[in-house]
Amino acid sequence: MRVGLNLPWIACGHDFGHRPPPWNGGSAPPKRDWAALGHELGAWRRELGVEVVRFWVLAAGVNYPVGADPRDHFALAPLSPEDALLGRGGRWLRGALVRATWKESQRFVLTSKTLPPLRESFLADFEALFRVAADAGVKLMPSLCSFELFHPVELQGADVFSRGRGALVFGNDGDDAAQIDRFLDATLEPLLDVAARYRDTLEAFEVINEPDWSVEGGPLHGRFHGWSVRIMPKTVSAPMMARFLERGVERITERGLRSTIGFKLANPKWLPRALATRLATLGANGDYVHQVHHYPSLYEPWRLRRHDSLPIQPCIVGEMPTSQAKAFGVGHGWWRERLGDLSRAGDADAFLERRLEICAELGYPMALVWAAKSGDEMTAWGPRERAQVGRFRQRQ
Repeated sequence: MRVGLNLPWIACGHDFGHRPPPWNGGSAPPKRDWAALGHELGAWRRELGVEVVRFWVLAAGVNYPVGADPRDHFALAPLSPEDALLGRGGRWLRGALVRATWKESQRFVLTSKTLPPLRESFLADFEALFRVAADAGVKLMPSLCSFELFHPVELQGADVFSRGRGALVFGNDGDDAAQIDRFLDATLEPLLDVAARYRDTLEAFEVINEPDWSVEGGPLHGRFHGWSVRIMPKTVSAPMMARFLERGVERITERGLRSTIGFKLANPKWLPRALATRLATLGANGDYVHQVHHYPSLYEPWRLRRHDSLPIQPCIVGEMPTSQAKAFGVGHGWWRERLGDLSRAGDADAFLERRLEICAELGYPMALVWAAKSGDEMTAWGPRERAQVGRFRQRQ
């Protein structure tokens, strides 16, 4: 089994080109030390056997429009829980939870359907990432955007706005299919121009990370904010998300590149059958690789399904936590595939190695651990964890 690493960002959401105006410090984009990242990638390749790195591009949209105040291009509008799709299953329960934990917020709306393209400084940094990865012998899996793009606006500092950009993709009413192509024209296409020049360094191009969390019919999404829990609304209808995925995959494969989508579950219930069939066909032809993100907990599946039982193949474990879990963790639990796993799940020097073994035993062709440089509670990327990855790869 191949091993990869989620290195989603150096500075989350603004690794490319001009930064948001309050963070720029001048008219020129910051000088990023891509060579230093290349040295790290090379070391992880040599010492740990890391073959693939997954990297965020637009993420939650904090730097789109690039290096500009989004209020110069779009208008802010109120967004309340009543404006959101609360999901098909348990609608009243979902609605009550959303209203109880989430206050009225804002989103950006279009004042013109034309979107600003990515700037040359953005594309130059994106190409620099490919160059250092190629020199390090590591393949890239860039992810165009993440589910947070469609969540309510979140301030990252004075006059720096993340999220709230669903209208840029789906229109102000959330059902403009033509707007999807305008968004992909402005963002995905110029990135594919770069990726096509480095196709030997591209593992696959990802349309979106974990669309399940923001789509109607997706799993209930709760996150802790201090001592409170916030249940996020579902702001994208299933047909529109499916259209976005379909068009993104089509554009990538039309370039002769492999596509991927970072699903939470290997068989999402909200995914239309026609699209699932299409992805399975592309996978069988080598043009698409499926993903499942596995974080065992009380509200996500404990067990990882066998690869040969999955409806869309090939499928990789696109994310799996590197931090040690608690035996009965609500949001992060032990991996429990068989009784003998329990002792190793509690061993600080064996838990991650065992997780990789489980992925290999279940037939997955690749697993990408989460993560370097993310700093969240699922992440531990210190000497102990790296040693376990290295031992696993040496035995391979």
